[in-house]
Amino acid sequence: MFEDIFVEPENLAAQPGDPYHQIETSFVGYKSEAIQSLRNELPSFAIVEAGRTHEEKTYMLMEDGKFYGYGFVPSKENISDRDQLKKMITPYPENEFVRSLMLRHAESFPHKKMFFQTV
Repeated sequence: MFEDIFVEPENLAAQPGDPYHQIETSFVGYKSEAIQSLRNELPSFAIVEAGRTHEEKTYMLMEDGKFYGYGFVPSKENISDRDQLKKMITPYPENEFVRSLMLRHAESFPHKKMFFQTV
């Protein structure tokens, strides 16, 4: 009885040649561009401070508006990209308090901010 009206889920999507396929494809592309645009607006930077000794520096990483983590890196280490830094610091759970502290610190001491080249 219901076999005649049942449609497999994969057949519900607009197929090439279907007039709605172009609209659906355009929407997906627009949505992806909008999400990427919003991500580009979120702050991504590191704050570089003195370490526990003269032989190290403290790095705190904010990635896409979220606190990623921090760690102590030897001063002689030349940090040039975000992925390199992420391997050298410890990730910590993101929370609003730490994020707020980091953003205020970055605003008060902009010369301590380090930005990375985006791909």
